[in-house]
Amino acid sequence: MFFTELERVEKMFKGYSLKKKLYLSFFVVLLLPTLIIGSISYFTMKNKIEMEMENSAAENTKTLSSIITESIQMKINDATYLASFFDRSSILEGANSSTGKLLEEYQKNHPELLAAYVGTDTGVTLLKPEQELPNGYDPREREWYKGAMANKDKAYVTSPYIDAFTGKVVVTVAKSLKDSSGVVGFDLNLDNIALMAGNIKIGENGFVSILDQDGKIIVHPNQEPGSTIKESYIKNVYEKDAGSFSYQTDEDSRIMLFETNPLTGWKLTGTILGSEIKSETMPILYKTMIVILISLVLGLAIITFIIRSITNRLQLLVEASHLISQGDLKVSNIPQNSKDELGQLGSTFNQMKESLHSVLLDVNQKSEILAAASEQLSASAEQTGVASEQVVSAIQQVAAGAETQNAILESSTQSLLDMTGCIQELNEKASIISGVSAEATSQAELGGKSVERTLQQMTSISKSVTNTDDNIQSLSQRSNEIVKILDVITGIANQTNLLALNAAIEAARAGEQGKGFAVVANEVRVLAEESSLSAKQITEIIKEVQIDTKNSVKHIDKVKVEVMEGLNVVSESQERFKEIENYMKKTVEQIQDILLSIHTINEGSQQLETTMLKVKNVAFETSAGTKNITTSSEEQLAFSEEITASAQSLSNMAEDLRSLIAEFNI
Repeated sequence: MFFTELERVEKMFKGYSLKKKLYLSFFVVLLLPTLIIGSISYFTMKNKIEMEMENSAAENTKTLSSIITESIQMKINDATYLASFFDRSSILEGANSSTGKLLEEYQKNHPELLAAYVGTDTGVTLLKPEQELPNGYDPREREWYKGAMANKDKAYVTSPYIDAFTGKVVVTVAKSLKDSSGVVGFDLNLDNIALMAGNIKIGENGFVSILDQDGKIIVHPNQEPGSTIKESYIKNVYEKDAGSFSYQTDEDSRIMLFETNPLTGWKLTGTILGSEIKSETMPILYKTMIVILISLVLGLAIITFIIRSITNRLQLLVEASHLISQGDLKVSNIPQNSKDELGQLGSTFNQMKESLHSVLLDVNQKSEILAAASEQLSASAEQTGVASEQVVSAIQQVAAGAETQNAILESSTQSLLDMTGCIQELNEKASIISGVSAEATSQAELGGKSVERTLQQMTSISKSVTNTDDNIQSLSQRSNEIVKILDVITGIANQTNLLALNAAIEAARAGEQGKGFAVVANEVRVLAEESSLSAKQITEIIKEVQIDTKNSVKHIDKVKVEVMEGLNVVSESQERFKEIENYMKKTVEQIQDILLSIHTINEGSQQLETTMLKVKNVAFETSAGTKNITTSSEEQLAFSEEITASAQSLSNMAEDLRSLIAEFNI
């Protein structure tokens, strides 16, 4: 925003004339220092006056604080002194006792005291001057009594309060008696302190006020004692013991200085009115403004004289420059009346005019010579251009033929390269085929040998199968024989079982004598039954073995058939492998012949490729050379055309130059 405004001012300033710029510049240079100096002087004096008033207020509050301390301290000393003489016995003597007389005499000698009295711990009050106390009055319930009894080692000062009898602001100074039987007290009238505070002036209308510890007013010119200041600024007074601050009221701005009385804790304030500071500083402001106006008037007069002396001579230079710009070089010289920078500028302007006159005369002569030379140069350039066009045309035809030849060689070379690549690829594949064929022949030989070994194994398997079949047939016959034997064993076991049964019957008939034989017969019977059972189990197993043997015989017969078929197949495979081996040997021989022929063709194609590349390079160099010649010829032709155009332009410029010089009055 600032830079935008600055640019706007700069553009506006550029549109002003030199006289306006000088006036504005001198005015700013004259006005700013004057305003700054005047402002500094004004604010310096204002601060000085404000400081003097603050110092005066601070001194007055300190003086008032000293007076309050002295007044209260005197009463504290007196109370302490009297308390040392009074005791319970002296108080009981009554108002006409020495104690009463001493109080009365002390009160008369100190008119600032409203009353002097003694309150006892039994509730008796001895008061001077004598006054009628309210019914039920008990000094022990009063603040001054409680405070003094709570602080027996020193005197007690109450907060200011409104006296019930006189309606005046008083404080009570109290001290407990030496035997603690009561308290002696004085009611100090603060009218004298209020009078002294009212007599203190800070400026014309500034004032001093006194506040107690609780913010209640003791002395104030505009507010009643005992009331409380409700404005928010008063809290600043109780934040620290001493200081100053500014605040604003509805009528005026103000400065308040405050101090705390060390003995009572009261706040003593001095108020300075802002309007008084302003009234004190306004004459200074008026004088400063008069000085500024006088300085501006004198400065403007001097500036006007300086600016006119500059602009008048500049106007002569402007008028002379205008005539020269119109072609009049016979204008009069600028008069030289001073040796300052403007005088030097006028002298230099006169020298420039004479130099320009000489230069134009010389240019006029040279322009005529230049016009004649440019016409000759233009004619020569035209002849050179015609010859260059003919050369360029011939060279372009040669270049076109060279490019055509180059294109043909490029195509042939590429075809040869493609053919060479194919031959090399064919050579590589033939080599691979040769290797594969040799490997196939080797594998065919190994396959024949494997088939021969397979035939031998199949023959051996056939023999083994025949032998296994014979063994199984023999095993079947043995199984039949075992079955017959088991039938015999089963018969024997049955017969034995029958005999054991008969023996057991006979043993039973024999009674006690046949018991042993019965046991043996029973065991024999059990063995016979177990033998018969075992024989049956063996028979079952043999039958299963016979079934398995029959199945094995069937499988062996089938295997014998398949083995015979395998032998036939392997024999046929052996014959086929022999034929494959013979064919592969012949194929390898033919591939070797093809590989040799391809190798020979490859060598020839490589030689042809080298030759074609050399021819191509020569053709390319020829084409490049013709292009360079063509380019050079075209450049020469263009140069000739440029020379022709430049000569024509030079001729036109010479003519224009003569026309321009003709406009000057030389």
